[in-house]
Parts: sequence; structure tokens; C-alpha cells
Amino acid sequence: MKIERIVEEIRKETEEEIKKILLSSQKEIELIEKETKEELEQIEEKWNKIKAKELSSLKEKNKSEIEKEVEALILKKKNEILKDFKEYAKEKLKQENEETLKEFFLKEIEISSETGREKIVIGKDFKSLFDEEFKRKIRETVEKKLGQEELKFEIGNETKVVGDGFVVVISPLRKLEEKWKELLVELQKILFLEEEK
Repeated sequence: MKIERIVEEIRKETEEEIKKILLSSQKEIELIEKETKEELEQIEEKWNKIKAKELSSLKEKNKSEIEKEVEALILKKKNEILKDFKEYAKEKLKQENEETLKEFFLKEIEISSETGREKIVIGKDFKSLFDEEFKRKIRETVEKKLGQEELKFEIGNETKVVGDGFVVVISPLRKLEEKWKELLVELQKILFLEEEK
């Protein structure tokens, strides 16, 4: 299974959930607006003698409060979605076989290597993946790309490629999060366009 397929699975499984959450958010927003509208109507009925300027000021105040509540609600929902996604992605990665993860690391190390003399820091969680055979494959891939290879491997807290003046962290979870954020923006655009129709 490739990382792209994991992303596609997550896309299919989360698209409906995101739509449900956005629909739920919309209903909550409409309820807030309805309640505020009813309150305004009661105020207008009770205080119909208030000057137009004062009434306008009161409406603006309530409108501002609605906007703040809506923004807070949307932010809360986004944070809930992100938290749920991280847990979901972690579970998905635990189920992946070693070959899929090796393929991911090989590709990312190849992309990140610029001189062939980088240090590859292996995160403790992925130590078992980087056996001698896999290290040899990494060396061969980098040498084929750059014409030379003097890579060094060591164990650390996270997987990364360290070169002269740069560090590239390699994380399957982080990669999935990046793809998911792109997907969320894409879905929001789709839903927005559907609402416009």
C-alpha cells in the first residue's frame, strides 16, 4: 500500500464526516441567528419608541456578537477534526506493512539528499525498519542519483536527513497531516461552491 493510497482512503472516509460536521455547524449557526433575531424582534416590540440611531447601534452590537460566536464555533470544529484525524492516521500507520514504510522513507531520503554525504538520523520508532539491507538500498539509490554516497546512519528521537546547514524531518504522520490539510481546503472549496449553486 502506498502513502498516496492511504491519503485516498482517508479522503473517502473523512469527506462525509467533514460534510456532516459542516452541516451541523451550519445548523448551530442558524439556531444562534434565529434566537438572536427573536430577541431583536422582542426588543423592537418592547422599545418601539427608541430612536432609530440607538436601535441601529443595538443591532450592530448583536451582529458583532453573532460573528464572534460563529468564528469560535468554526475554530472549535476544525480543532476537533484535526485531533480526530491525527488519531486516525496514527492507527492507519500502525497497520501498514514494513515495505510500504520503507518505500516512503526511501523516496523521502532520495528527495532530501543533496550531496550524498548527509547524516540519516533514524527515529527510535522506525529503528527496526533500517536493517543493513535497507541501508544498502538507500545508499545505492542516493549514489545513483548523485554519483557519490558517503551517508552516515545514527539513532535519534525522530527520522531526519541532516546535511550542511539543513535538516529535513521525515515523518509519515506529518506527511499525511500535510495531505489532509490540503484535502480539507479542497473540500471546503467544493462545499462552498455547492452552497453557491
